Amino acid sequence: MKNSVLKIFLLNIILFLPCFAFSQNMKEITGKIETDSNSGEISGAQISVLKEGNAIKEFFSDEKGNFSTLLSEGKYILLIEEFGYEKKELSFSIADSSINIGTIVLKKIFKEKEIEGVVVLGKKTTIVNQIDRKVVTVGDDLAGASQDLSQVMNTIPGIYVNQDNQISLRGSSNVKILVDGKPTTISFEQIMRQYPPDLIDKIEVLTNPPAKYSPEGKSGIINIILKKGSKKGTYINLNTNYIHGANSKYTTGIDFNQGFEKFNIFGSGTYNVWNWQNSAYLFRESTHSLQTSKLNGKPINRSGKIGFDYFLNDKNTLSLYTYQSGNNSETENNSLESSIYNEKFYQQNYSYHIKNQEYDLFYKSEFAKSGHKIEVQANYDKYYEDTESNSTLQGLELWNQKEENFRANLDYTNPLSNNSELTAGAEFRLNKFRDKYGVLTKNFYEFDRDIYSLYVEYKKEWTRLGIKAGIRGEYSDTRTNTDFANSKNFKDYTYQIYPTLHAGYKLGKEKKTEISFNYSRRIDRPWAGLFSPVPQFSIGTIVYSGNENIKPEYTNSYEMGISTNLSKLYIGANIFIRDIKDQILQRFIEQPTYIEIVSENTEGNNQYGGELDINYNPFKWWSINSGFEYYWGKISGTIQNKWSKRNIDSHTLKINNTFTLPKSISVQLFGFYKSKNKDLQNNYKEQWKIDLSVKKAFMDDKLSFTVRISDLFNAQHSQFNKIIPSYIDGRFDWESRRISLAVKYTFANGKIKKTERKEIKDNTKKEGGNR
Repeated sequence: MKNSVLKIFLLNIILFLPCFAFSQNMKEITGKIETDSNSGEISGAQISVLKEGNAIKEFFSDEKGNFSTLLSEGKYILLIEEFGYEKKELSFSIADSSINIGTIVLKKIFKEKEIEGVVVLGKKTTIVNQIDRKVVTVGDDLAGASQDLSQVMNTIPGIYVNQDNQISLRGSSNVKILVDGKPTTISFEQIMRQYPPDLIDKIEVLTNPPAKYSPEGKSGIINIILKKGSKKGTYINLNTNYIHGANSKYTTGIDFNQGFEKFNIFGSGTYNVWNWQNSAYLFRESTHSLQTSKLNGKPINRSGKIGFDYFLNDKNTLSLYTYQSGNNSETENNSLESSIYNEKFYQQNYSYHIKNQEYDLFYKSEFAKSGHKIEVQANYDKYYEDTESNSTLQGLELWNQKEENFRANLDYTNPLSNNSELTAGAEFRLNKFRDKYGVLTKNFYEFDRDIYSLYVEYKKEWTRLGIKAGIRGEYSDTRTNTDFANSKNFKDYTYQIYPTLHAGYKLGKEKKTEISFNYSRRIDRPWAGLFSPVPQFSIGTIVYSGNENIKPEYTNSYEMGISTNLSKLYIGANIFIRDIKDQILQRFIEQPTYIEIVSENTEGNNQYGGELDINYNPFKWWSINSGFEYYWGKISGTIQNKWSKRNIDSHTLKINNTFTLPKSISVQLFGFYKSKNKDLQNNYKEQWKIDLSVKKAFMDDKLSFTVRISDLFNAQHSQFNKIIPSYIDGRFDWESRRISLAVKYTFANGKIKKTERKEIKDNTKKEGGNR
């Protein structure tokens, strides 16, 4: 069965791609870039060609500042950017013949400019609505005042990163994170440490992603786009970060890039010790008992990445890299359960050793026509984890987990005309997860999932109206095998179609206001652990268990919005509806001596939401990013074998102020408020916090020191109570208030050219379902 599907899959690739080849008349565009100082020409300047606000091509000036490219007839904008110079935009049209833009002069801003006593450095943060996504360009005003990527993310509409560096979109943690357009299995916390804000070019928010992307992730996709360098030279970035809280933490890292004419070597390494301390209490009315817990963790993380880009010619690029990481951690949990009858002491010592290996190959070939290209990528990932737990409740437990992922994809893009584009592609993902559990006698659990996908998209733009429609077909083959008692093996073969539609209409003479509508069908596939009979985790008297009968969750997502982008002000408003079938929720089951948490499917539920985003730059030295979100709906499920329904609602407010001050000082002040909210069984109390960070730069921004105070008033914690079927009250406290010092030094000599590498990673352990 599998071999037949694979043959059909490959045959489709061979048959349908050639039919997309269309020829078109191309014209040559030439020009030269120079500086206004005595330095003369600028080599390695980044040049972007924009059409209808979208970047369709990027390239670089040569050693003498000259550039050339081929474009079809139409209207374009040329955007030229180079570090230390003001960016420049030029509008031009192509008709019957090639054109010479002439000499473009960039104004040097190597030294700080004082305007009304305030320093103005580089570009500003902007938000642009495209037909299928929201694009936030990370400017120097935001990146300069942010110590890490979480601070940048918290200023973006709909996104929130909590104190534990867990990221959510529109109130849901079920979101896919991409790096340069491809999935990643490493956590957002690891991404945050690997990519500081000054390496981020844009962040795309796709709440209804098009058919090119996997339909997984109920709330959508966050795509982090890294900056592309220039042509030659050496780049080294050293950084270290010390954080003072209940326990001290520190991280250190290096990024480097050595660029040659046709060859580029890049790499990075990180080492961090992230000691942490949390505390919690849980009161159970049914047993008249109070459980207090204190958790201490001592993780040590090491990672390294090295690779190369080989530029065969101006149209063909080959890239290869490997990523290796190792993590060791020890966690101690001490819990005391007190009642009017007795006291019980629970202790758990938990340690794990993790090793991850990843290998990635990427090839891109561009045709003569602008935007006409084929991209091929293959990725292999191997993951090991050995875990030991010794607890009063469960005794000695040993886990040995191994996971392998292989992914390959092909993407083909062809601009059929000046205002239309066809994109098609294929992808397959093979996943193997193995888990052995036990001390003297080891039981096993095996999980396999293979996914084969084909997609096609068509985009058409008129003067004011734009439409993008796509469809993705997926065949999924899931299998489990186990020798656990009272557990069953199963096989599941499914064919599913995922249509997408995006439409936008621009209003006004200058087309700065846009009305949009979009739709997508999405899936939340349960990850391996939700099926597993192996106990997943336990804290004191709380145990997480698997459910072999759980099914995928499907969502029909609809959204409407309006936005306007003025010179100093951006306003955006959106409403959305999620029609959810077989929603995956966690259920609390009260056992005689412990509380069991298990994930299960409920009947269909609808969720609704509204968002209002306002970004305002009252002065060149002050920018304000603010967002208000309100979510409501109904939720249903089983409680102690009884079907229940409940109305839910919540709202969130966040405001970020960024100040660029004289003497290369930048300040960021962030405020967050989350209202009371509830799910099927629990009521959650409100949360709020204020963060403050100050950055001072030296040596033309090569050296910087940043001080940050997280949760200035030590006010944020999580408190809840459960009223059904019996009353439980609980609270969870983490190291909310932290004081950190970060030091960064950058050495750059010349320019570095980087290809648009796409990081492909996947991991069934982190794939779907509530966790």
